Amino acid sequence: MQDFLWEGGDQLGGEHLVYWDVVRRPKIQRGLGIGKIRDINEALLMKWLRRFPNETSSLWHKVIKSKYGLSSNQWDAGVVGRVTFRSPWKAISALYGRGSGIRFWKDVWVGDSTLEEDFRSLYGLSSLK
Repeated sequence: MQDFLWEGGDQLGGEHLVYWDVVRRPKIQRGLGIGKIRDINEALLMKWLRRFPNETSSLWHKVIKSKYGLSSNQWDAGVVGRVTFRSPWKAISALYGRGSGIRFWKDVWVGDSTLEEDFRSLYGLSSLK
């Protein structure tokens, strides 16, 4: 994206066609609405991490499994320690365990109340157990 918007990026000395704040600004504010590239990349990597245990017959699953093995839970690939700098599975496996502190019912996702509070008030329940 950077090279497309900035004529080859900084390495080639190209002109910047669009300011970065315009790229990230929401469309409603006359920007491109791209958002944070790091967040987009992390979301895509998480998607691959989630797909790994569900696509056991795919070629990419077999390659990752043969190269890194399975973790002790037999559900996901082993976490990569030392590999080349550009190893895609290293970036993906580094995200494993992220979000383990998320409390589905107790965290506030939208608005000012938790899912538990919303669910209880919707169905007239006193508690979820």
